[in-house]
Amino acid sequence: MFQNKKQVALTRLDKARKENLVDVGVMPLVDAINKRPSFYTTSSCLGRIVISESPENDRKQEYVWLGKWHRKVTVDEVKTAISKHTKNTLWFRMDPLILHICCNTIDDSDQLLKCAKKAGLKRSGVVQIKPRIMVEIMGVDVVCAPVFRNVDDELIEKFIDVANTRFDKNMNKLELFKKELELLDK
Repeated sequence: MFQNKKQVALTRLDKARKENLVDVGVMPLVDAINKRPSFYTTSSCLGRIVISESPENDRKQEYVWLGKWHRKVTVDEVKTAISKHTKNTLWFRMDPLILHICCNTIDDSDQLLKCAKKAGLKRSGVVQIKPRIMVEIMGVDVVCAPVFRNVDDELIEKFIDVANTRFDKNMNKLELFKKELELLDK
C-alpha cells in the first residue's frame, strides 16, 4: 500500500518537473528524501520572500502576489513589487522551508523528526496518522510585516537585510537536514 502511494506521488513529481512547476532549489533535498524506501514527499518549498496584497476579507487564497522569490532579494526588486500596490494591506514576508513527507511507519516518522530537530527545524511534527502518516518539516526563520506604499527606503533595506539573513539561515538548516538524513544509513 505505502509503495503504491509513493509511486503515484513520484509520478506526479516527475510530471511537475517536466512542466517546470517545482521549486528547483529544494529538489536535491526532495530527491534525497524520496530515494529512501520509507519516505516520500507530497509538497515542498525551499522558502520564499514575498510582497503580497491582502484582500478585504483577508482570505489567504485570495492574496495577490506582487513579488515572489525563492531566493534572496534586492532592494530594487522589492521596491518594484511594492510600487504595484493598489489597495488593502501590503505585506512583506519571508517564509521558511516547508516539507510534507509521508512515512511508512511511526518509527520512520520518529527518525525523520529527530533529523529535523538536529538540523534546527524545530517546528516539525506528525500532522496526520490516518489514512497515511504525514510529517511536516518547517523552519522557524520568518519575517512578516505590513508595509505601506510610501515606506522609506531605509526601512525597506532593513526588512530585506533581515529577510536575506534569515533566508541564509534557512538554507543552512536545509543542508544540515539533508546531512542528517544521509547519516541514517550509517
